[in-house]
Amino acid sequence: MREKVSQMTRLNYRDIWIRIFLSFFAAHFIVVYGDTEQLTKIVRNLDYYNALIASFTIAFLVFYYLWLVTNYLDYHLDWYEKTAKRILAQIGLGVIPPAVIAAGLAAVYFKMYGYTISETEYFSADFPVIVLLILIANLYYFIFYMVRNFWPDKKGIVQDKNELTESISTAGIMQEVDTVLTTSNDSEQEIIYQITKEYREVYLVQSATRSIPIKATDIAYFYRTNGCNFLRTFSGDDYPITEGLKDIEAQFDPALFFRINRQVIVNFEACSFFVNGDREGTLIVNLSPALIVEKDAKNKAIATVSEDRIRRFKAWLLR
Repeated sequence: MREKVSQMTRLNYRDIWIRIFLSFFAAHFIVVYGDTEQLTKIVRNLDYYNALIASFTIAFLVFYYLWLVTNYLDYHLDWYEKTAKRILAQIGLGVIPPAVIAAGLAAVYFKMYGYTISETEYFSADFPVIVLLILIANLYYFIFYMVRNFWPDKKGIVQDKNELTESISTAGIMQEVDTVLTTSNDSEQEIIYQITKEYREVYLVQSATRSIPIKATDIAYFYRTNGCNFLRTFSGDDYPITEGLKDIEAQFDPALFFRINRQVIVNFEACSFFVNGDREGTLIVNLSPALIVEKDAKNKAIATVSEDRIRRFKAWLLR
């Protein structure tokens, strides 16, 4: 099964006009920065517009690159769960490469006019400003991410199908999401379902003799034990599944399912209550039906919320 992005990390950055405005502002600022002439005289000079167009193109390409990188990193490195790695990746992919790209494009521009970039004041005057603008752009996406996760926009968090497909094909983050295929017992590929909604409503489990469709609303939770993954229904039936919990998490509506730890994804309706765990900073969720995975431990459950997920879990419950 091909992965899809979870709601918590897939934000809808519909900011094309903001990027255009920022590109224009950055281009104008870079062109007039350090010029001692009055602005009214500068804008009457044809060279101003030539430089403005070139700077705008460079700035827009840099911002577009940052947009792609941000989408990619949001998918792979959550700010909450992998903070240190995300900071390093943001610097490594969101600051250094765009600065190099900007310098490379500027070198091409100067070359068109018969100069080498080292003969100009680019690195002493313009480049520090460009790096500052890149840092500000990274900060903008970070603030955007935090604001949207704390105060979600009902219409804007999840990308619609067409926009998501376009961004995926452009950024190379994921593969197509129009049709999901699987290999049947006779080795022929058949279409299991055509995605008509954002998330799956039915999960197909396989037994020795038949295939059983189970509605998402009938699934109490998915869990992993002894190296195997299982699905348990509200009626208490267990079914082995072949997909990993990461894939499962991405396929179902995050308003209905939440991954409380590495071993368990729970349905909202299965959560009766929660209490403080034995260890400080942990919560134990009482699930119905109960999640017990060890024969000799009647009260031994694995429904413990990871410390780094507690805040989001409470927010998910108190909707």
